[in-house]
Amino acid sequence: MWQPATAAATDTLPATEVFTQIGARAKGFAAGAPDAGRSFRGPASAGRRGVLALAAALPLLAAGCAYRSIPGWRYQPPMLELSRSDAPGRITLLGGVHAGLTRFYPLPDQVEAAFDGAARLLVELDARAQAGAIRSATAAAALLPDGGTLDQVLRAPTIAALTRAFQADPWALRRLMHLRPWAMSLLLPNADDVAMLADGGDGIETHLIERTRRRGLPVIELESPIAQIAAFAGGSPEEDDAVLALRLAQRSNWDRTYSEIVDAWRRGDMTALAALKDRAFPASGSTAALRQRLFTKRDQAMAIRLRDELDSPAPGLAVIGVLHLAGPDAITGILSTLGVTVGPGGPLAVP
Repeated sequence: MWQPATAAATDTLPATEVFTQIGARAKGFAAGAPDAGRSFRGPASAGRRGVLALAAALPLLAAGCAYRSIPGWRYQPPMLELSRSDAPGRITLLGGVHAGLTRFYPLPDQVEAAFDGAARLLVELDARAQAGAIRSATAAAALLPDGGTLDQVLRAPTIAALTRAFQADPWALRRLMHLRPWAMSLLLPNADDVAMLADGGDGIETHLIERTRRRGLPVIELESPIAQIAAFAGGSPEEDDAVLALRLAQRSNWDRTYSEIVDAWRRGDMTALAALKDRAFPASGSTAALRQRLFTKRDQAMAIRLRDELDSPAPGLAVIGVLHLAGPDAITGILSTLGVTVGPGGPLAVP
């Protein structure tokens, strides 16, 4: 699962959310790509019709597949409590998964209790409300300048791997050749994501945003579309090549990062999530700067917002991608340096 943000999986901004928001020109290039996330609306093969039929049936089966209804399964996603000694507010911080599954619902009792007790919801970004701004920020950034093509900027091994990935439909690749490597990376979900029918519409924050709107309560965004797009698009040509090469290697090896992240998230296993964050976004080598932008830089800005939101006495529930809570560069450390007390939320210990 390529979740930089996220998606995203990584769990930050998911590919199935990001690329459906890309500007009209880039979406035109993507229209014929195989496995191009949920934005593809071309003619359905018999196999694809079967997958879509299964997807349509899943809501009817959700009660039987829901995590909380499986005997013996731990369903306790990471939750923390934020407070400041000099401020009246309290915020419950929930680690979420951007591209979700129908089996996530209903949510665990401790999450439902936190939501019921909240007077406001804080999220990284409300992708649906910001769709126009995301398109504007992404349209130019997703395309190579001056009509360039990927074969002009990628190393020979990377373009060869990309060609192999599209060997069943080389014409689809031709329509995507004007994308920058980072945009191509987001366009290519793992087979794991596709097999599990991961969908941004079932993501934790999307689910809770919709419920918050129905309750007539405010949804507060912690960052802007420009900040998220800049995190993806701010790399050097060498970094872009390395990121796409890693993405293609994950796909060819049937990487199971998404299902492993979901499983660790479900159990609240912060050690496993830290290891998965390292695997998806290595902290050293050619992808180190990407991890800094996707996590450290964004976390610094979101931590300041969360600190300031504690000035309000209204109780809040904040939902951010679970990988932001994992590893030595977790947002919890930044919050502590800003004078925010980070304590356990629900039955989970502080990671």
